Amino acid sequence: MSQPAWAVSTGTSVVFWLKMANTASDSSVTVHVYTALVFTPYSSAGLGTAVPFYVVDSATLNPTNVIAYSETGNPYVLPAATSSGPVSTVIVKFGSSNQGGTTSQTFSATAGTFLVTIAFYYTYRGQAQGETVTLAAARTCTSFPAC
Repeated sequence: MSQPAWAVSTGTSVVFWLKMANTASDSSVTVHVYTALVFTPYSSAGLGTAVPFYVVDSATLNPTNVIAYSETGNPYVLPAATSSGPVSTVIVKFGSSNQGGTTSQTFSATAGTFLVTIAFYYTYRGQAQGETVTLAAARTCTSFPAC
């Protein structure tokens, strides 16, 4: 479920934790390393380059210990739902500045407003899939939490 907006401090590395669930009852879903939260700027600070936060390993706790995500080592698997709906949620973490990387991602020191989407790549029923999901708006601010 998306949230209306997020507020984030500028100049600070961040790891985002999102709860995800699979609503398909015919197959589990395995998240791919290309999956990312993409922050696209649209504020008065000016349009610019998007800021991606790539999926990281579930053992990542904070930006100082980013662990690379591996689909073969420790993949995120969203179990198939039952006829009553999803059986569980999985916390998927995002925080690397590159695919399969260990370098944390940081917003610039300039405050801005972003549209947040998920570039979601996964395997479903043995087939590679991809989709873009609009998630939220975000505001970075230099005097967090007073945005």
